[in-house]
Order: sequence, then structure tokens, then C-alpha cells
Amino acid sequence: MGLSKSEAYSVLELPLGASYEEIRSSYKRLALKWHPDKHNNSQEATKKFQEVSSAYKRLTSEDSDDEINLTPVSTIPAFMTAELRCKCRPAHNLSEAEAMKNAKELIEEEERDRKKAEKRRAKKKRNKERKKEKEREKKAKDEKENIQQQKNNKKENIPTTTKAPPKEPIKGNEMANVGNYQAAVDLFTQAINLDAKDFRFFGNRSYCYDRMGQYEKALQDADVAISLAPDWPKGYFRRGRALAGLKLYSDAESSFAQVLKLDKHCEDAMFELARVRVQQLEEMGFPQSQSEAAIQAYGTVQAALEALLAGKVSSPVSTEIYVSDGEDDAQKQQIRMVENGSVDDGPGRSLWVGNVNPEEVSERHLVQLFSRLNLPP
Repeated sequence: MGLSKSEAYSVLELPLGASYEEIRSSYKRLALKWHPDKHNNSQEATKKFQEVSSAYKRLTSEDSDDEINLTPVSTIPAFMTAELRCKCRPAHNLSEAEAMKNAKELIEEEERDRKKAEKRRAKKKRNKERKKEKEREKKAKDEKENIQQQKNNKKENIPTTTKAPPKEPIKGNEMANVGNYQAAVDLFTQAINLDAKDFRFFGNRSYCYDRMGQYEKALQDADVAISLAPDWPKGYFRRGRALAGLKLYSDAESSFAQVLKLDKHCEDAMFELARVRVQQLEEMGFPQSQSEAAIQAYGTVQAALEALLAGKVSSPVSTEIYVSDGEDDAQKQQIRMVENGSVDDGPGRSLWVGNVNPEEVSERHLVQLFSRLNLPP
């Protein structure tokens, strides 16, 4: 049975005049599709495979004849059984060795293509992973630089805006320097309306309110400044001043301590911290001079209080007993008796009685203090 070129094109499902690459591609596709190994060496698959192989041989042969004999043996691959090969007779144009060689080459080429495809996929995957890694490294580097830049800006108090600085805060500073605090407040308020994110405007206005004795407003502005710049020492200093003005000395102490955490060399904060500690002892009824001596010697309020109650801090000798304005007439009468010498149970000792914080001073401490005066029970 002869196979013409037109028939060979038809077997390979190609149009007449197809290129060599198209012939080879179609041959590989159909040969793999009808390979006997994939169909348990069925007769139909074997026949189809023979036709495809003969058609490929016909179109790639240099023989100019229009026909070629289609013989079963010429297309049987090497891996087919010996029994099937014996039933076929080789043709003069396609030998058994050539058919086996074609089949073997086809399988080897398919395996090479598969490995190449795997390598391409692996390379593509590696490139993709390297690209992601570079992106992660760049992102981490940018974040690190951004954090460092923010820290530098906070240390140098450099405004993040590129706009020209407004004139209002400059004039406000001038007014504050000459003691015209209300005019300064108005100017800082105008500056805040222009840029409500500049913490310095709130800090400066808090200072003016503090000097005017408007401590509630001073505290509000200080809190806003802290919220905008948590690492700005002056914000906590303004807050401490406002709290001290409101006589919240314990809270003021915490604010001044925070200033020294951020700026350990701030002398103003050191002075204010010692002052509010003394004022806490004065609130408990101790004289100013005695409180100052205790704080200077023992540092903290708690340590100074314990030393005062234990009698470790000397106090001025006096025959006077100072009583807060809320004492009743009977108590004042008793005090006059002490002052006139009617009660003479020992040497005169001084004692300041005021608002006592029950969390700081216990009943035992008060008994110890009054026992030194030798007062009647």
C-alpha cells in the first residue's frame, strides 16, 4: 500500500506545504498519543502509530517519489514484543532499525523537554523568590530609615512641614518675654488655628496660662502637647507646673520625674521636683524648713516622711502650736492655755496640724507626734 505526500499531510493533520517544524511537532503529538505502550499494545493503537510514523518518514525523506510503501515493520518501535514484530515484513523505504530508532529518539526527546520545562519552572520560582526577598529587604530598610528620621526630627525639634513658619508664634514669644501673657495667648491661639499639629504652640500657650494662674487651661494644653510629641521633655514640664498650680503635688512629682527621664540634666525640673516634694510634706503638717531639710537629706517623700515621724529631722524650738483654720473654739482655748503656760508637762515643742493624708500618715504616727508635746489625753 503506497502513501502519497498529500495523504501523509492528512495523517499528520497538517495542511499541504506545512513547514518542517510543524511536521515534527504534529508527529511528536500524534506519536505520543498513539504510542502502543500507552494502549497496552492494542491493534488499533499500533496501526495508528504505524501510519503516523510512515507519514513522518514520507514527509521528511529526501525521496522525490510521491509514494512510499506503508509496511508494519517499518513503524514498530523497539519496545514492542518480538511476536508482533515477526508478523510484519520490512519495507524498502523504512527499516525496522529506523522505526525503533525513531521511537527511542521520540521518548528521549520527550524526556529532555520535560526536564527542560522543570528547570525553567524551578528557575522561574527561584527568581520570583529572590525578587520577593529583595522587596522585603528594601521594605525593611525603608522602614528603618523612616524610624531613624523620625527620631532625628524629634531630637532636633525639626517641624515635619515644609511650609514657612507662621509669624504668630514669633510675636507670641516676644509678648511672653515682656510679660504680656494675654496677648501671647491670643497669638499662640492663632498659630494653633493655622497648624494644630505643632506641639510647641500648645506648650508655649500652656506656659502663658501658667503665668496667668489659669492652671486648668495650662494643664489641657500641656496634655495636648504630650499627645503630639510624647518624647518632648518640655511638655511634661508644663504639665508638672500646671498640676503644682492645682495643688496636685503627687501628680506633679510624676511629671517632673518624667522630664528627668527624657533630659536628666534639666536643672529646672530638678528644682521643681524638690519643691513639690516639700509641698507634699507641708500638706501633711510639717513646717517648710523641716520639710526642705528632710527632702534634702532623704530624697523621696516616703523616706522623708518616715524620717520625720521617727524624729530624725530636727525642727525649730517654739512654744507655739499652729492649728488650721478649721479648729473649733475648744481646741483654740486649749492652745491658749499651752501658750500661757497653764499646761506645763514638759519642754515646749512645735507641731503643725493641717490636712493629713490617711494614705501617707497612720494613726500610730499621729500618736507618736502628739506624745512629744505631753498634752493631756
